[in-house]
Amino acid sequence: MYAVRRSQPEDVPELLKLAADDAFILKKRFGDPLNFRRLIETSFLCVTVTADDDRVVGFAALGDTPAAHTGIPADGWEAFLKCGWLSDKRLDAVHPCNAIWLNCLIVSATDEHTIAEEIYTTGFATLANIDWLLMPLSDEAPAFSPACDLMTPLTESGPVVDASNTTYHAAGFRGRVYCVSRGEVIPELLLRVGKVEDYDDLMPMLNGGEGIVTPLPDDLYLEELLQEQDDRRAVIVAEDRTTHRVVGLMCLRATYDEQQHVVKQYATDHFGKLKPMIPQTTHKGQQTGHNVVHISFFFLNPAYDNCSRQFVPRAFEAFPFAEYAIMFLPHAAPVHPVLHDFLYVPIKKLQPSNVQGERLPLPEGLYLVCRYALEPVAAARVDPSHEASVAKMMTAQSELSQDQAEATSMAFTQTVPVGPVDPAAMDPHAMQSLVLTWRDAVIGVAVVKRCTVEEMYALRANFDLAQFVHFDPDGDTNFNASDIAADPLDAPLTYHRDTVPGLVVKHLYVKPAFRCRLRFFLREVLRFCRGSMLLYPANADSEVYQPLVSELILAPPRRVPEFPLTGHEDGADDSGPDPGALMVLHFITGKLLSDEKTQINARIVVVGSGTTGLACIYSLLQIPYLHFSNIALISQDGMPEHPQQRQLLWTADSMEWSEREYLALRVGRKVRIIDGTMIDFDRADRYIYTDNATCEPYDHLILTVGRQYAMPKELIKQGAKSGVFPLANAAATARIRQHIHESEIYEDDRSRAVIYGSNLDVYAIAACVTQLDLGPQRIVLVSPEDASFNAFGDETIARKVDEMLDAIGVQRYTAHALERLELDEDKNLQSVAVAPTDRREGGKIVELEATMLIYADKKDIDTQVLSALNKRSIVFDGRVIVENCYRTTDRNIYAAGPVAMFSRRFGPCDDFDIFNTLEVGRHLCHTVLGFLGIDEFATADMAAEEAKDYVPKDDPLAAQLGTFKEAPPEDLARRRPKPLPQYTENVCRRVTLPTGLVFFTCYTVKYQKAENPDEYRHLTSWSPETNPIADGENQNDSVAAGVMRVDGEERCYVRVTVGKDGRIEAVAFLGRDPRSIENLRSLVGTAESTLNLVYNFDEAAASGKPLDILAYLESPWARAVFHDQFPRLAERIRERLRGHADVVKVREEMLRRIKASGERVLAAADRQEALGELAAEHCDVRHVVEEEVLRFLHEHKAFMPQRYFLPDANATLLSPATL
Repeated sequence: MYAVRRSQPEDVPELLKLAADDAFILKKRFGDPLNFRRLIETSFLCVTVTADDDRVVGFAALGDTPAAHTGIPADGWEAFLKCGWLSDKRLDAVHPCNAIWLNCLIVSATDEHTIAEEIYTTGFATLANIDWLLMPLSDEAPAFSPACDLMTPLTESGPVVDASNTTYHAAGFRGRVYCVSRGEVIPELLLRVGKVEDYDDLMPMLNGGEGIVTPLPDDLYLEELLQEQDDRRAVIVAEDRTTHRVVGLMCLRATYDEQQHVVKQYATDHFGKLKPMIPQTTHKGQQTGHNVVHISFFFLNPAYDNCSRQFVPRAFEAFPFAEYAIMFLPHAAPVHPVLHDFLYVPIKKLQPSNVQGERLPLPEGLYLVCRYALEPVAAARVDPSHEASVAKMMTAQSELSQDQAEATSMAFTQTVPVGPVDPAAMDPHAMQSLVLTWRDAVIGVAVVKRCTVEEMYALRANFDLAQFVHFDPDGDTNFNASDIAADPLDAPLTYHRDTVPGLVVKHLYVKPAFRCRLRFFLREVLRFCRGSMLLYPANADSEVYQPLVSELILAPPRRVPEFPLTGHEDGADDSGPDPGALMVLHFITGKLLSDEKTQINARIVVVGSGTTGLACIYSLLQIPYLHFSNIALISQDGMPEHPQQRQLLWTADSMEWSEREYLALRVGRKVRIIDGTMIDFDRADRYIYTDNATCEPYDHLILTVGRQYAMPKELIKQGAKSGVFPLANAAATARIRQHIHESEIYEDDRSRAVIYGSNLDVYAIAACVTQLDLGPQRIVLVSPEDASFNAFGDETIARKVDEMLDAIGVQRYTAHALERLELDEDKNLQSVAVAPTDRREGGKIVELEATMLIYADKKDIDTQVLSALNKRSIVFDGRVIVENCYRTTDRNIYAAGPVAMFSRRFGPCDDFDIFNTLEVGRHLCHTVLGFLGIDEFATADMAAEEAKDYVPKDDPLAAQLGTFKEAPPEDLARRRPKPLPQYTENVCRRVTLPTGLVFFTCYTVKYQKAENPDEYRHLTSWSPETNPIADGENQNDSVAAGVMRVDGEERCYVRVTVGKDGRIEAVAFLGRDPRSIENLRSLVGTAESTLNLVYNFDEAAASGKPLDILAYLESPWARAVFHDQFPRLAERIRERLRGHADVVKVREEMLRRIKASGERVLAAADRQEALGELAAEHCDVRHVVEEEVLRFLHEHKAFMPQRYFLPDANATLLSPATL
């Protein structure tokens, strides 16, 4: 038994062993040298065959061009084959769109034919559009088994190339071309018109259910359909050609009324509302414009799924007047192989009921294919004859704006050559255009430009392309010693190589009816322009071609770019991408084009635009092999802006998103934004209502509604019309701004703004109102917490902030709660009464004259959302109760974030608020994907959950009746059926204070939940401010500078917290220049020994010169530690040392000592002893660490200034990849 999978670079050592015995002849067949790593990285598809013992027994490389050593022209192989030297009739059906080249085949001699057949079958099954497999074999290599046994040579008619053919007379190929068709590898089915006799064969299979693609209708009277076939109804039956057993059934019907219904209910405007593309002759009894055949029912034995694409052409044969075939399926149904060339068409605005109030059936998903899209298409370089056709196509299209269409036409026109052009003589960096043609008609256009080497490296510095692409396809990484004479900033440029040529897509468009050919068009663009990667950058203002984005992969941005770029130099070419700009990058390579995305059309509706919901959506978009066509976000504020893009930031920033990550949610129309609030939903028919009368259907509803600041009910009852503002959403902040603009600036100094709350948001609000020209002397901060409460988590920072606020005139009241509001006769706020929280101390009520109260204390769920959830029995105790898989009482509804809480059956649980909400949203996304059936995320627990009739739940009705009995926490914990999700990522907070200083903190979940803070050691430092305030500048800033001045110099404060285990658990920063924040943030969770921070801190303290932590961290030698790829180095080292004999030995000894001491943590002396033993010169652990660090520095030296001398490591790190 053999397993066939995609090849990986890790297969190279095994492949070298497999090919070693036949090395000489293999080089004759497939080129010398035979570089397996390059084949794996650059071929369209490479597959590896393994035996039951995981031994590699076979390998094949398939490319869209013949191997370079053959001499067959890569961009003209079709014309070369058809230029006269081959007379084989099979060539008439061979086209670049349906043929692929076998450029390498190596199989074990023990079972070579079986292994080769597995490879061929897998190749055709994986590449659904490929019908022909070609293999060139030079005269120097004799025919060999098994390839030449399974393939036949194309018939020759004369010399390899006619000497009179000036185009190809210099071609260097001398040999034979072998060929095999799909039908010879995967036997085709026999399709015929159904007969009444088929009824008895089909019904048992239909009743069994397996293989039914479309839902089995209640009114499917198969016997009548078989009897009453005519020019409007047909039944196609599939037989196995060998056994003549019936294995498939397709029922067809074509009615004009159904076509009209489709046009009315689905978004078919881009398809010309299904009107004929080519004028038709109307036959007697045929309605004018009748153009659609409906596949009303489809069944196929799953064993024959690879033959399913035979059915659609047969359907068009049965109805020759039809240009379109359609099929209806539930939106959440997986896309069957028969739909490979179909396009999913979204519904128009949902109307759940008619004017009479009668409920209408909800429309299913529509899949559509054009018969012409199944015919051969071809790509070609632009010539003058295409110019008019492209202009006409862009004028007639309706998907792009007029400006974008004109820009595409203009860019295309600029690339049209005036006369004959030799492709080899073209400027490689000039813009190039290609067209996609069908029957000599232009149906698509692409305008691309080749990246320079510098642009490609700049893109790699800003985006983590290396996560998907190996930029060293030859396996010959430069591990040479560093040139110590080179300038540190110029040295990285000497390592730049054009190993993966990139093409930037400037413009691209394909007619909607031929959209299924887009992926082939991209492959041809790479072939003709000799590129390896397509890049599609876009910024917030770009008009993105959404179908192209759907086929590409989202490049994850790197959070800490090594070199902040400022754009192109004066006079430089500015037509390429600016990597330093705020943009989103999508890309694809030839290798990745062979791995078609799985389309998921399930309707996923996310309610709430907080970080949890947006993180869930972003995680869906990040999966490179999935395309989600139906994601909707319902939010009061639409898609909010990134915190760094807002003029005023009213709340503390959690720093979970980079601007480029956030931009990916806005670019490309991947997510439909519905402005509004959910007010009701129907669990039976699965759709929700919003307050703006939108009705949105769903298959999976994800509730991530955040909690908002909500005024106490007793204060709401006072009915204030003006001046009272709970900080709830963007509309609330807009009202605050309007209020300040219209009234506050005209009031006297006794009219104040009271900000009520005790968290970091209070300081952010105070900073915002001061930026709106409200004097700090008119701001009053009221906190219900006493003086012992510290919102900053650091006494020094809290004390300095209080000093600054007092200095600029901000009034502060601690341990005071809102008592009442005083309103004038027009219900406008006049004053706010606050009372001490502890009346026993004799405090009196304080009445503050104020015309504005901003409330930022207690939070609650939006009342409309809460009402809807409560009405549908989803809420208990004011929260949505969820299982450990985030499911509610309805298995189609999930919830996470502040709106949710885990079931009480799991015992005491922490609120979602204390965790990194980006991590929560990502975990929620992966759980939903598991229930969607994605293998990477599915678990056995999910399968068991799906098998249940009901999801275990708390009983809201029992709680309401008082019959709910809560078990004691220890009993609940003991009865937990499954563990809860574990969240481990760090939590960050950043806020700008009214004085202009920035407070930042980052801490681990472990530190946040610590019961004994004394277990941690705090390293503090006052570092010189890099951008101090000069005298005479803003008064508030000058006050802050005075408070932060030490020894006459303005400083910033840094604190690093280290746990007993030597890991950095938290950092805090207060200062003016936040450029060091990212470096500080990256330290949390790492071992302090990485930087020897504690040792150097203690040494500096002992010498009487306190360590400047920021200056220490900015030392040139420490730069690699803050590289965004450094955590991967640490993980790689951990992986290599996990089972290392020396580590195991030391670990066992340390565990023995811990057990003997009775402590939970290893003593510091024992830890130092263990580290010393592992770092000893004779210990192999030291050598492993040194080797990995050296590899890391060598692999990234093109992206870092040369601050290290790197010795030559070719002998140690370079592994062979060639035969």
